[in-house]
Formats: sequence, C-alpha cells, structure tokens
Amino acid sequence: MYPNETTTSNTTATKNTRATTCFLIAILGTLFVALVDTKSFEYTSFSSHSRTHCDVESNVTILANSQINQSDANDNGDDTVTAESTSVNEAILKPSPSEQQQQQQQQPFQSFNETNPHKTSWCPHATCHNSPMCSPCNRRYLFILATARSGSTTLLKMLNFLPHVRLSGENRNELFVASKLISNFQREGYSPLLNQNFDRTEGAYVHNAIPPQAMSCPIQDIIYALNPPPQRVQRGINITSNPSMEEYDRDRIFGLKTIRFQKGDWGVKEACDFLREHFPCSRVVVNIRSDVEGQFRSMNTTFTEEHKGAMDADHIQKMNDFMIDVAEELGEEMARLIDMNEWTQDVEVLNDLIGWLGFRDCRYQAVVHENANGYGRDNETEPDIGDDCHYLN
Repeated sequence: MYPNETTTSNTTATKNTRATTCFLIAILGTLFVALVDTKSFEYTSFSSHSRTHCDVESNVTILANSQINQSDANDNGDDTVTAESTSVNEAILKPSPSEQQQQQQQQPFQSFNETNPHKTSWCPHATCHNSPMCSPCNRRYLFILATARSGSTTLLKMLNFLPHVRLSGENRNELFVASKLISNFQREGYSPLLNQNFDRTEGAYVHNAIPPQAMSCPIQDIIYALNPPPQRVQRGINITSNPSMEEYDRDRIFGLKTIRFQKGDWGVKEACDFLREHFPCSRVVVNIRSDVEGQFRSMNTTFTEEHKGAMDADHIQKMNDFMIDVAEELGEEMARLIDMNEWTQDVEVLNDLIGWLGFRDCRYQAVVHENANGYGRDNETEPDIGDDCHYLN
C-alpha cells in the first residue's frame, strides 16, 4: 500500500458517509413536508434548502470519487475512462428536465411578487401584489352593476348559462359595505395602518407591516361566502372521492349582480379604485336602461312606495350617468357598458358581450326573460348556447 493510499481511502469514506447522511436527511425532510400543509412557506423553504444542500454535497462527493477513479485509471494506462467520467460528471451536475421545470415553476412564486395567473385571459389589466398574506388575482370575478327595472335579473340568468360561471343575486350592496373595511382604516386623524411598510414595535398602534392588497383576500372571501357551491356539493365535500371546495371551484368565475352600487356613499373614482384594488382580476358589466321614463313607470307599477328605487326619471338619469362614468373610469379591458333597450331587442348584443368576456363557440339564440311583465318568468325559451361553448383558456 502506498503511503497516501490510506489517507485517500479515509477521505473518500468520510465524504461518502456525509453524502449518505445528507441524502437520508433530505428524504426525511421530504416525508415530513408531505405530512404537513405544503402551502406553508417555512416548510417548503426547509425542504428545498435540504434537498439542494444534499444534491450539491452528493454531487461534489461523487465528482471527487470519479476524479480519483479517473486518476487511478490514467495511472494504469486506461484512457477510455476519462471521457466516460466527464460525461457522468456533466450529467450529475446538470439538473434533470423535471428539476429544471420544477425550478422554473417555483421561481415566479416567491414570497412577494407581481405574478398575474390570468394575464393573457381574464384580467390582463390587473395589478397583483402577491404576498404570503394574499394572492389577490387568483380568483376571477364578474360583476353586473345595474339599476332597478333594467333587466339585471334576466342578464344574471343569461350569464349563468355560461360554463364555469356562478353569479349570485342581490346582496344589499355588499360591495359598498365591504369597502368600509378599508375606508375605516383611512379616516383622517388615524394612523395609516394599511400604508405602513415597517414593523411598529411600540405605542398604541403596534402591528407589523401589512403587505399591499393583503386585505383583498378577506374582502373576496365575503363575496365568496355569499356565493358558495350548491348545498348538495357542500354536503358531499367530506365523502370519499368527492372534490374539495377548492377543487370544485378551481376554474370557477365568481360574482354577483347589484342594483345598488351607485347608491353607496362614494364617488366614481373611489368606487372604481376599490374594485381595481380588491377585485383586480374582475370584469364588470355595466347595464343601464336608456328609456328612463319607461323605467320609472315600471318602478311605479312593480315596487311599493318605500322601495320605489327612484323619485323620478331625472333621478334615474343621474344614476345612469354614475354607471356610465364607472364604465369609462374602469376602461374597456375591465368594463363593458350595455343598454337593456338594445339587448332585449337584439340578442347579438349579448353574444358580443360574451365574446368580449373570452367565451368561444357560445351563441345565445334568444333572450330568456326572468322578470317579464313584472316578475313573470319565461319557461318556454330554450337557453341553448351550444354544446362546444367554452372559455378561451
């Protein structure tokens, strides 16, 4: 035995032992992560760090061993090992295609980022400030903003015919009520809690920094709570083989219709800023009835005095002006203005609307009225929109 052969052997054995130990730690770490919530940032980071550390150390150990073997082979005059060792080393050090894909998938979803999962489809206009607290653009929303007796319930029914769309009805202007959760923090004379980009450790207003748009998720949850899956789905959630709530609604477009949006104590800019900030991945259908005189007569015929909806035709016109300004403020990518007096006479207006939303191979044949002549329902018109109707993505 040569003098340094024992030292080389011991060193190699030590490195192999360390690589084996590290490999076992990585396996244990992976098994541990599988038993806990894999969405947890800390656990995921631990697993990734452990795996990366082991990969590097194992690769270095294997590389060192291959170099020793290569040296021994060269000393024995075997030149064929050199090329094989080089190719093996390159294969070891280069991530596999699956590892590369996993790294690429993980990269956009760092703790704080502006990734928009629907940038090429539903909401290219959205601003998304993602954080460990909230990813505000994950859910897609569709809102119908209208005035009373403008065909909003019929419009609600027509849009609910579309695949993966679930819109709920009236909610006593919950969008405006939810906005109070934000405006409550923005009153003059109070510490700006939502605009504090540092951890306050002293004083009456002690709290850590709240990431931008962190309040969007709890506000969206309010709307989701008012628009849950059907009861039969809820009751079957824990039954084996049934999807979870998250799985059932994974590709869903949520939303609601309201005839009271313009009655909130806010201006056009404030109302639109609320939608852009807290429902960034949303589309808005603004529906008016240009025949305000006919609308007022319909209100008088249908509603009681205390729920009339408007004092006169001029009042309705002011509400329409508010809604038109909302559509203009939100812009063409986010909002579409339609007129009941047009789409009830020509269903192609609605076909153009769903094309703008991104639905393909969908075509309404006729309007299925929900509140015809008061509250009468149309039970004769078929709601056929085509067997191949689908969303763009």
